[in-house]
Amino acid sequence: MKIDCLIALFSIDYLFLKEVKLRESISSDQDYNESQEALAKAWAKEPAPASGSEMACFQNTLSSVKDCFPAGFRRFILVGNSPEEQVRNIFELGFEKGYRRVIFVEHILENISTEKINHIIAAWEGTDMVLVPGDEGRVSIWGMNEKAFWKWDEFRFYVPEIVVEMIAEAMEKNISYKIVTV
Repeated sequence: MKIDCLIALFSIDYLFLKEVKLRESISSDQDYNESQEALAKAWAKEPAPASGSEMACFQNTLSSVKDCFPAGFRRFILVGNSPEEQVRNIFELGFEKGYRRVIFVEHILENISTEKINHIIAAWEGTDMVLVPGDEGRVSIWGMNEKAFWKWDEFRFYVPEIVVEMIAEAMEKNISYKIVTV
């Protein structure tokens, strides 16, 4: 079966998280690595994603989680000088590798199960984009097909109330979308 959906787990550098005050409890490299290891162990217990989907972990370095993510996960290094660039590059890499759809999951903010991701993939059918709002109107999960990606300009998923702006932009650019709650 052809794999057509990449589920990209994204990990922002803890210094950026402290800067925007999203995760004040992460104060050192050790705290950051421990949080990543805890998430990795949780993902190892999860069932495989829906047929036709593949999980990938995007990190600052491949050694930053001591190779503890499940063996079935693809691993990639984040590329870009800012979170916006890094997210844009995640989507672009997915489409360059031949995936029809890419789902970005900010997994430090939202520890989500594969059951919920499978629900999001099913709900996404027939539209160009899917959004799962997080705290304060930020985006915790964002999926796009290639048509939507090439029309999109900014990738500011972490900004409060950005979901409202993203919906307005999708309507303006004739991108079909669904908002899914999990």
